[in-house]
Amino acid sequence: ADTDGLAGLRSLLDPTGESGLEFVVQDGMDLGMRMEHALRAAFDTGAERAVILGTDAPSLPLTTIDDALARLADADVVLGPCVDGGYYLVGVTAQAFDDAAPALFRGITWSTGLVLAQSVEALAPSLSLALLPAWYDIDGPSEAAFLRSHLEALSRAGNNIGKYSLHALRGVDLPPPS
Repeated sequence: ADTDGLAGLRSLLDPTGESGLEFVVQDGMDLGMRMEHALRAAFDTGAERAVILGTDAPSLPLTTIDDALARLADADVVLGPCVDGGYYLVGVTAQAFDDAAPALFRGITWSTGLVLAQSVEALAPSLSLALLPAWYDIDGPSEAAFLRSHLEALSRAGNNIGKYSLHALRGVDLPPPS
C-alpha cells in the first residue's frame, strides 16, 4: 500500500484533519477491483450508501453527487453515464453491495465505450438501477480542450466550478475544441 502517497494526499486535501474525509489506499489489479475495494471500505465503516466519482469529470455539477445519494434511497445502484459509453459515477447501497459488486466491477472491459452497457447488462434483475443525466469525461487532448472552453464559459458567467482545473488548463497547449 502506498502509505506515503496517502499521507501526502491527506496533507493536501485535509491539512487540519477536521474535514471528516475518509482516505482509502487504492487496492486491486484493475479499475473495477479498486472501486470494489473502496466501496467495501466505505461499507466497513458503517455507511449505508456510497458513491465513487471519477476524477476525469471536473466540471460535473456538485448537485449531481447529492442527486446520486438521494436516488440510492429508492434504488440499489446508481450510475452516471458518460457520453463516451463509460460512467463518471457509480453508487450502491450497503444492502445491495454483495449482489451488485460482481456485475459492476468484474468482467468489464475498462476504458472502452462498452463499460456502461456491460455494467447494466450484468446487473441482476433483482437489483434496481437509477441513471443520472449523461455527462462527459476527459480522456484526451480534444476533450481537455472542450473542458477548458466549458470552464472558461462557466467562469465568465460567475460559476467557479472547476476553477483549479481551468487554471491548470490555461497553461497547456491544446488543440482547438471539437
